[in-house]
Amino acid sequence: MSDLTAHNGATIAFDLDGTLVESAPDLIGAVNAILIAEGFEPLAYNEGPPSSAVVPTGCCNGVLRSPESKKQTPVPLAALVGRFISYYSAHIADESLPFPG
Repeated sequence: MSDLTAHNGATIAFDLDGTLVESAPDLIGAVNAILIAEGFEPLAYNEGPPSSAVVPTGCCNGVLRSPESKKQTPVPLAALVGRFISYYSAHIADESLPFPG
């Protein structure tokens, strides 16, 4: 285990449900990066999912397989989720901001 004395007095907060930080812009940005790379239209901000829990599987899968999609080639979801996680990890705080208060 690493020495944590340098962080004495620091606070670590885990915002797993989006109540402390508005993380939707970065989540939707990550989904859009994958959609664009696969030849799909990006989502508008208001089209993004209400919960980060559905972003990689629900959002990508739903958009990629929707009847409105111009491209109907099946895309391996596991590969998309891996690419989503890689992209989101590198851009996790580009536009995310804490909520006021």
